[in-house]
Amino acid sequence: MKSITSPDTRRNGRSVPVLVDGLFQTIPVGAIPKSQVNHAHGVTRDGIQVNSAKWAKYGDSVVLMSESGHALSITAPEAEILAVQLTQSFGYDVTAPKSA
Repeated sequence: MKSITSPDTRRNGRSVPVLVDGLFQTIPVGAIPKSQVNHAHGVTRDGIQVNSAKWAKYGDSVVLMSESGHALSITAPEAEILAVQLTQSFGYDVTAPKSA
C-alpha cells in the first residue's frame, strides 16, 4: 500500500508545498489559476451561511484557502480520507464510489 504524508503545510497564504508528478514543490498560492479555485458557498445544516472558504486541486494536492490569507495543502489521497471522516463527523452518510 502506498503511503503519502504531506510536509508541514501551515502557511500564511504566501506559498504552499504541492505534490506534482510525485515530487513536492513549493508554489505561491497566487500562482494557482483562478479557474481552478472553487468557492465553498452554501448553508450548513444548522442554517449558517458560508461564503468565504476556497479550495483548489493542484497537481496531486488539495489547497484550502481562507479569506484571512491562510492556506493549507495536503495530498489528494489525504484530502479524500479527511473529507469522508470530516463529513461523517457532522452526521452525514458517505458512500465511496466504486473503484475504476
